[in-house]
Amino acid sequence: MNRAAKFGVPLVFFCVAGLYGLQQFVGQKYERMDKQVRSMSERRFELQEEHKKLMERFGSDDFELKPLPPAPDDDGDDDDDEDD
Repeated sequence: MNRAAKFGVPLVFFCVAGLYGLQQFVGQKYERMDKQVRSMSERRFELQEEHKKLMERFGSDDFELKPLPPAPDDDGDDDDDEDD
């Protein structure tokens, strides 16, 4: 039997089979990611509808916007790392 046929045919077969297998594996990975992104975008859309419903239910006239008081300052020295 010819040496090229003895080693070349199985090599070509494994290369083609490996290419097909990797294509299926990677394709499923991207299909799963696409499905996850689609479900997240649908969920985001539903969350926006729920937000609108809640805002209609509670209304935006029931509260008053007030600024928060400033946080109390720390009078201590922040450079406690030095040992003098």
